[in-house]
Amino acid sequence: MRINLWQDEPDRADTDRELLRFLQRRSVFEAVLAVVTLASLALLVACQVWLRLDNGQTVATWAGLTYDARPAAVSMDGLYGSVTIELADYSELAQAFVFINGQKAAAFDSAELTLRVFDGDVLEIDVTAYRVPVRFRLGRVSAGINESFLLQELELCGERRQLGRIVF
Repeated sequence: MRINLWQDEPDRADTDRELLRFLQRRSVFEAVLAVVTLASLALLVACQVWLRLDNGQTVATWAGLTYDARPAAVSMDGLYGSVTIELADYSELAQAFVFINGQKAAAFDSAELTLRVFDGDVLEIDVTAYRVPVRFRLGRVSAGINESFLLQELELCGERRQLGRIVF
């Protein structure tokens, strides 16, 4: 049995036990903090991968370089949206044209061509100037446009063919 002659001075054994408990609690806290930090980082990476694979949202990037086609909107002319058509194998084909309702609308001056379309518009692609196969893909389409009325992929060789009709 130990006798403490100085009442103001705490017992050394009690102080050592308290210090040991404090250090044990601190090590548990540090371990929990490390696990939470690693889990948060893993979740952040998983979300970034998920968004990159376009499962979480349609084409969009934080850098602002690529955006999904605009949703359908209403103007004085009626309901409209946008459709993007992409060249599959070429970066540009200046003599390849898109016709909307029989009127020449645009040429493929780049690999992507975004068009403003209205309900009932008929889209055609004309590559009569080229005697080699040219493949086109339907890229982004405004929300509200029924994609089932449009061909998703089209291969032409020196001809003009209908891509589809715009239906909201």
